[in-house]
Amino acid sequence: MTAMVAAYQENNIDEFQRILERNRESIMQDPFIREHIEELLTNIRTQVLLRLIKPYTRIRLQYLSQQLRVSIAEVKRLLIDTILDEGEPFLNSFPTFFGLIAIF
Repeated sequence: MTAMVAAYQENNIDEFQRILERNRESIMQDPFIREHIEELLTNIRTQVLLRLIKPYTRIRLQYLSQQLRVSIAEVKRLLIDTILDEGEPFLNSFPTFFGLIAIF
């Protein structure tokens, strides 16, 4: 469990998911974890997503999907939720053309 916490705190999504997959039964026996695992996964994916897109003005959804190990639909959901949650600071990191934000 401490390795999972460390992976979460370091935003190491590969290690976090590896630990979760390897120890799913024992981890899911904890009622607190079972109740919050989806939120933890969303949080770590969002942090990794922000880290991945920060240096770019354009980035492919397929690349983000591969890095996060989720579907493109899930990447889109994470992006939408991040825009809604982060608002202006997030949007300012992307170029705008004629009032349109460029996110690829």
